[in-house]
Amino acid sequence: MLAVYKMTSYTDAKAALGSIVRELERLNLDAAKSLQEELKETLTLHRLEIPLLLRTSFSSTNLIESAFSRGRSVMRNVKRWMNSGQKHRWIATALLEAEKKVA
Repeated sequence: MLAVYKMTSYTDAKAALGSIVRELERLNLDAAKSLQEELKETLTLHRLEIPLLLRTSFSSTNLIESAFSRGRSVMRNVKRWMNSGQKHRWIATALLEAEKKVA
């Protein structure tokens, strides 16, 4: 699977994933079916031709979890929201703060 994720060509990655599905069919039919069902989603970043460096960031939920964590941290003391615009400004502030920590 790691080799598939490192491939740059969607066609090559799809073929390699197909061979993994065929091998899994011999070992564990449920695992093979599960991978087959998610085949298209698994290769979404390949299909969109996302560069490998950026693909690494998108291949896990760490990016999203980090943004949520920073949002909670920045907004933890807000007790009363006036309107949705205020929420949007606070969320934007939280994401800008998170960006500073990465850069």
